[in-house]
Amino acid sequence: MSTTKPEFSSNEEFYAFVDLLRDNLAELGFSDAAGELNEILHEIAWTTSSEIFGEIKRALLKVKAEEGHRLPPCLLEDIDVCLRAIELAWYRANRKA
Repeated sequence: MSTTKPEFSSNEEFYAFVDLLRDNLAELGFSDAAGELNEILHEIAWTTSSEIFGEIKRALLKVKAEEGHRLPPCLLEDIDVCLRAIELAWYRANRKA
């Protein structure tokens, strides 16, 4: 498990990281997963960040379940960074003051 902290200074920075992950997946031949991430990020109009975060999380969990055994460790680590960042964002948004 990666010890990398999921710290992004903005949603845009997080989305750029997901774009790089998408590019890496495509380069390694995981075109379905890359295409799904591209669609989520660039082809659908979302009304809230919670919606897009939820769809990114769903897509990444699907990639791990279906292709995790074939992915290089560095990509699995990047997926985990994204998933932890989403969990942290949801925690921060929903914690009681």
